[in-house]
Amino acid sequence: MRPPDFAIERTTRGGMSHEAESFRCTRRGCVEATSIAGDDSEVDYEVTVEQLDSLYAALREHAFDLIDVRTMEEASDRGGTRVRVQAAGHSYDVADAGSRFVEDVRQFRAVLTAIASLQAELRARHASVPVVD
Repeated sequence: MRPPDFAIERTTRGGMSHEAESFRCTRRGCVEATSIAGDDSEVDYEVTVEQLDSLYAALREHAFDLIDVRTMEEASDRGGTRVRVQAAGHSYDVADAGSRFVEDVRQFRAVLTAIASLQAELRARHASVPVVD
């Protein structure tokens, strides 16, 4: 069962490039933010209980809280992706960016795919909503 304090944020940064994208979800909704060379945009989405439950189930299925990360001193200016989760009073932070490298890439990719699926579903629904002037 999904805890009431469940929140997730996926952030992708371009390293030396000035690009960043984030996607954050809580029970209040989701926000997608992009920044490219100082041009910032943000889109808010409504999210259903079922969508959040499905995302939480995917995190549990792929043992997000057990993904190992190693740190290497030599990595610099490396972009990448970071996922932060708040659930049941605990915080989890897994990054494959900068000097941090995910040990089980397949496991991390499965989590990223679940997040991307929800994001695509919300974008499609958002695009189908007529604009009223």
